[in-house]
Amino acid sequence: MTTETNNDPQRFTHPMPPYQAMPYPDDEIDLREVFATLWARKKFIGIGVLLIVLVATAVVLSMPDIYRAKTLVRPGIISQRPEAMATFTKKLVNYKGRLDAGEFSAQINKHLQDKYPDLSYVQNLLKVAIPNNSDALSMSYDTPVPEFGKAVLSLLISELRKKDNDRVNSIVMDLQLRVRNNKEFLSECKIKQDNIAYSIVELQKLNNNSKKEILDLSIKRKKFIIQPLKNLSSAKSSNVNFQNALFHNSLVIQNRQYFLDLKREQRSISAEIGSLEDRLQYTNELVKEIQSSIDEDMLAIQNIKNFKEIVPVIVDNDHVSPNRKIIILMSFVCGIFVMVFTAFVVEYVMPHNDKDF
Repeated sequence: MTTETNNDPQRFTHPMPPYQAMPYPDDEIDLREVFATLWARKKFIGIGVLLIVLVATAVVLSMPDIYRAKTLVRPGIISQRPEAMATFTKKLVNYKGRLDAGEFSAQINKHLQDKYPDLSYVQNLLKVAIPNNSDALSMSYDTPVPEFGKAVLSLLISELRKKDNDRVNSIVMDLQLRVRNNKEFLSECKIKQDNIAYSIVELQKLNNNSKKEILDLSIKRKKFIIQPLKNLSSAKSSNVNFQNALFHNSLVIQNRQYFLDLKREQRSISAEIGSLEDRLQYTNELVKEIQSSIDEDMLAIQNIKNFKEIVPVIVDNDHVSPNRKIIILMSFVCGIFVMVFTAFVVEYVMPHNDKDF
């Protein structure tokens, strides 16, 4: 079954309407119109740029020259071993933090008030830095009066040196006191060491005598045992020989008891010698440790270095600011941008009507 629409023969006979593009607004900038506007306002732009440059020149010429006083210092070193970093009285960042915080501002103003009544110390003008891979502090102060800058840095160095030297002197005194105490203790240990060594020698002599006496007793004991047996076994055995045998037997018993006593004494002496040798070894190690501590402290005292002014306070001959050439050049460039923008604003508000300005 088909519909009426499908059977309409006119459906495919009407021609399609031609394609027509939709109109779009033209957003392109006409450079010719832009340059025409700028050319029409050239006097306006030129006079404006000239005024800006003249004002900037007048301002920059009225600015005083700023000179930079600078120096390089090294804090005190309290320890420095070969192939090792230096150990300072305080870390470099601590010095920098104290200076950045204005710790000495009051002292500086007080000292400079009479000599420079019209000037005052400004903390923000002080620049403190730690150069890369160095053990020093660089300080600089910008001021229109070079002598004032030198005075500021000189006072800062004086205050830092005073604080640092107090710290160094305290450390040196502590090290010297420790060295003195260790030397006294070392002397006592050496006396004890000598006494122990002497006691060991005497005990060894006594031990050797005891061994010799034990050996002699052993020989006598054999004689006391062998001789009576010979007498009793001989054909001439008699009552006298028997009595002699009993006597020798009693001597053997006494000899044996004495022998045992000597052996106990020898063991006691040997044990005491072993104990003294342990004490002597401990004392020797203690003496080495004390001597090592003394040597380290003495080396530390020798390696202590006080606060040093590596580069004296100097002032550059050329001023660091203002850079008048750069400022005037920047005013010229900025003036062009400002006046071009102003020219377009004026053109928009008040279109140009065949007039030069």
